[in-house]
Amino acid sequence: MFISMIDLIFSKFIDCLHLLPNIIVSLINYIFCVFIIFIVNKYFKYIGLCCYSVLCGIISNIQVLYPVKYEIINLTTLLGTFVFSTTFLVTDIINNQYGKENAMKSIYFTLTFEIFFLINMLLTMGHTSVSHEQSISLGMEDNVKSIQTIFLPVPRILISSYISYLVSQIAEVFLLRRTNNNIIKHNIALFISTILLDNIVFSLLAFYVFSQQSMSLNDLIQIIISSIGIRLLCNFLNTLSYKIICKNI
Repeated sequence: MFISMIDLIFSKFIDCLHLLPNIIVSLINYIFCVFIIFIVNKYFKYIGLCCYSVLCGIISNIQVLYPVKYEIINLTTLLGTFVFSTTFLVTDIINNQYGKENAMKSIYFTLTFEIFFLINMLLTMGHTSVSHEQSISLGMEDNVKSIQTIFLPVPRILISSYISYLVSQIAEVFLLRRTNNNIIKHNIALFISTILLDNIVFSLLAFYVFSQQSMSLNDLIQIIISSIGIRLLCNFLNTLSYKIICKNI
């Protein structure tokens, strides 16, 4: 009875969120993430920020499997960008407070435990489940299928993420050499490498090249355009959040 009440409360909470526009729910999610970053940074310092990045990397790679439509721009998009963008905010905070070397360590820390999580889920799905009749008697008849549905696409998403990161970083190094310390050219180079290339390469690989059921070109273009717009918004919000958090340290 008590468990049923808990399920009902969470179900009602989700129903209330469904009454709001998706972009508002995403912004609430972003604000909640920034609040947690502030708390973690204040009480748990460097190790807390590293743990936050690990968890956000896992969450965003699961969220990307959830398609939504942002009513304001009328484009289909995949969740995960708002949460994932806060990992860049965390890296900037670590870089500012603990130095470049610790910022690089936090990136390797995140990558290591994302791979650890991925391998563990693959090993989980490598187990042979109980019979259908037994799973029904345990009240878990849909669990195995749900886990496979969620986590089987994760490897291609992570591989696509790593490749897009590599391509965008190489392009960034190449382009920044030609900016001659010009601020406008510098920002254009960052936009091309970290936003345009990263989103285009990731979306093409994850949902077209490596996907068993490739998206239509129209849907793919919508996702790329919406992701670029969201990343621009997140970069602006990260700048504001960075100033607020660092000011209140």
